[in-house]
Amino acid sequence: MQITMALVAEAANRSENGRLNLLGVFHTLHAVTTPCQHPMMALVISFEATAMERGTRQKVGIKLVNADGKPVFALPDSELEVPADPTAITPQLNMIANMAGIQFENYGSYQFEIHIEGELAGRVPLRLVPPPQQNMTWTTKPPLPPSF
Repeated sequence: MQITMALVAEAANRSENGRLNLLGVFHTLHAVTTPCQHPMMALVISFEATAMERGTRQKVGIKLVNADGKPVFALPDSELEVPADPTAITPQLNMIANMAGIQFENYGSYQFEIHIEGELAGRVPLRLVPPPQQNMTWTTKPPLPPSF
C-alpha cells in the first residue's frame, strides 16, 4: 500500500458517496508566543493498495516530530481494511485523523510521519512561525477620503 495524497487541514469529512471534503488546507501555523496549542486539525491521507492487498488489514501509524526528529504527538496505530472488491485493480482508501489540542513547545519545522506496517511511507511538513507583522507606518501622508 502506498500514499497518493497527504495534507493537513482545519477540518475534513467524507460525504455519503465517499468523496473527501477538505476545509482550510495549510502548511504553516502562526502563534504569537510559544508554547502554544492548536485547537483542531485533520491529517488527511489517501492510499492506493495493490491487487494482492485486497481483503487485508494494513496497520497505519502517525506521529508528529520536531526538527530534531523527537516525537511531539502520536496517534494510536489504526488498522485499515483494504476493500476486497475484485473489480478494483488498485483499491483506494482514505483516512482522516482528527487531532485536537496539539501542544507546540517552540517555533520551527515539524512533520507528520506516516508509517504503513511499521515502515515510513510518507511525511507531511508543518511549520510554526510568529504571525506576520502588520506594518502600518506611512512614508508619506495617507490619502484623504474623497469629499462630496
